[in-house]
Amino acid sequence: PRTPLHAAASSLSAPLARRCDCARRLLQLGANARLLNADEDAPYQCVADESRFHYSYSLSLYTAGDGVRVETFRQLLEEAYRAQR
Repeated sequence: PRTPLHAAASSLSAPLARRCDCARRLLQLGANARLLNADEDAPYQCVADESRFHYSYSLSLYTAGDGVRVETFRQLLEEAYRAQR
C-alpha cells in the first residue's frame, strides 16, 4: 500500500510542481512522512523524476519552468521525515 505522500512523490501523472504543492499541503495537514511503503521506502526515497522518461505529452508539462526541482521536492519530504521523529 502507498500513502498519499508516496503517491505524490512517485506519480508521473502530474507535473512536478503540482506534486510538490500537494505533498506540502498534505504535510501541513499532518501527513506522516515516516510511514514506509510495501518496499519499506519513505516518501522522500520515491520521488520520481519525469525528465528521465519519454512521454507523448507536451514536454512543457514536464519541464522545470515552474522553478521546482526534483532535489527540492526530495528535500522537502526528507526534512519532514527527519522532523517527525
